[in-house]
Amino acid sequence: MLAMGRDPLFIPCAPKACIELLLRQGTEIASSGVVVLGKSKISGLPISLLLQSHLATVSTLHTCSDNLEIVTRQADIIVSDVGIPDMVRGHWLKPEAVVIDMGAKQVEMVGQVMWCLTHTIWIRNSIAVAAFVGLIGHNLFGV
Repeated sequence: MLAMGRDPLFIPCAPKACIELLLRQGTEIASSGVVVLGKSKISGLPISLLLQSHLATVSTLHTCSDNLEIVTRQADIIVSDVGIPDMVRGHWLKPEAVVIDMGAKQVEMVGQVMWCLTHTIWIRNSIAVAAFVGLIGHNLFGV
């Protein structure tokens, strides 16, 4: 319904949490350049539409898009939900960009009967560049 310009009956929880996190953080959404990595109907598309309804200029990309690194380096806000561990690196980010990681992937620890969650943003590398790095949805996965 949001795609048709009407208020939705409900908003998926992770995209709603992403908007709430941005608003509570004091991030200016209106007129910001936003890159959403991921196009799923559960989170990628809804967060793109929600950000557009807050008057952001949104580019929705997927893992096969050309020049991901160049496009993300121009964004004020990056929302990643691709499920590829450590895909987004610090050198992909504009200094002082706001980065939100909505994607997680369970990977098997080598030589162990154990799983761990990985982020789509390379956290250690990104914290030095970004103004804010937020994680959403990681508690939704049972191990």
